[in-house]
Amino acid sequence: MNLVGALLLIAGLLMLVPGILAWNDLLPPNAWVGIRTRVIMRSPAAWYAAHRVAAPWLVMMGAPPTVVGIAELLRPPTRPVATKVALVTAAYVAVLVVIATVKAERAARRVPD
Repeated sequence: MNLVGALLLIAGLLMLVPGILAWNDLLPPNAWVGIRTRVIMRSPAAWYAAHRVAAPWLVMMGAPPTVVGIAELLRPPTRPVATKVALVTAAYVAVLVVIATVKAERAARRVPD
């Protein structure tokens, strides 16, 4: 089994599934999944507002690693491109993490106390 492919698939699903749940207001405030900053965690209203705004970014974050992970698991092991693919995917995700967090924080700050 291709370890990089499996890791990409797992990482992608860990972002994609919460993104889909958040998009549908089905991701409740919790200590494990989602964007958890002091501002976002201050109230359920702030949590939901933040995750509603961040949801598209979470889905965009999770979809490529999921697809690339599946592709890596299905490709013949004689073509070693996994490291390059993983690095590019990780850079893409890192940029979107920052964007999603900034947008979520802004949305949470707009929620009255």
